[in-house]
Amino acid sequence: MDQRPTLEGTPKPTPGLSQKHIALCKSNNLTRKQPDNQHTIAISGGSRGIGRAIAQCFARVGWRVAVAARSAEALAKMHTHWAEAYPDAALLTHAADLSTAEGCRSFAQAIEQKGWTISVLVNNLGTFAPGTLLEGEEDQLANFLQTNLLSAHYLTRSLMPQLRSAERAHLFTIGSVAVFDRPAPMAAYMLSKHVLHAWHESLRTELTDTGVLTTLLVPGATYTSSWDGIEVDPRTLLAPETIANTIWDAWQHNQSRDTEQIIIRPKANDKNHKSSH
Repeated sequence: MDQRPTLEGTPKPTPGLSQKHIALCKSNNLTRKQPDNQHTIAISGGSRGIGRAIAQCFARVGWRVAVAARSAEALAKMHTHWAEAYPDAALLTHAADLSTAEGCRSFAQAIEQKGWTISVLVNNLGTFAPGTLLEGEEDQLANFLQTNLLSAHYLTRSLMPQLRSAERAHLFTIGSVAVFDRPAPMAAYMLSKHVLHAWHESLRTELTDTGVLTTLLVPGATYTSSWDGIEVDPRTLLAPETIANTIWDAWQHNQSRDTEQIIIRPKANDKNHKSSH
């Protein structure tokens, strides 16, 4: 039977989410099952937004959750009420600069020191800002590549031994529909995500026959703190919980299907493109 995590007893959803989004999550038959403590998920950039939603989603079914981000303060806030909300889910937080190989290695070592072996890795860390190639900040493209691409590369290399040793392993990379839409004001960001997509596809080829499954998740605009200070209707954006539930669904069914790529767009904005799975 397909069992999904419950929303009961969890912290309030991301500020600004509409009741429609909350009702949607509740309508997905999200029901608690027995704690799944033998599994561990590692998430980069997991202290807020999509990463935090993924952490909460897997915690609801008792997974051990390892989260890394740059802000120690943001990570400390995750521990507030965590044990009360997710009594079956252990939480490890690690403050590090994951755009560096050293930061990624330190996260992997922190997981190993807990005696955990990950089953799922989510390369979620990313940064966004408008900027063209010729008129943006001179170092913007380099910064995007360092954070959006190399963080995934370094972290995957650091945690691959754990994934290879897991009985069942799945790696997710969070891309962007900007790769397909190519918005001119975001050329530098789009290029960094384009290279990330190519990196993921090459990695998928290298992992053929290893037992480590890979999925490239390509979301449209998602309502996270990146929109702070910008007037926007949340109903025109994806909810972070939608991304989290999609990853959970791919994991739940990965013994019977290989989900190579998932594209999700906000329906309100989807006039010329159709989401594919």
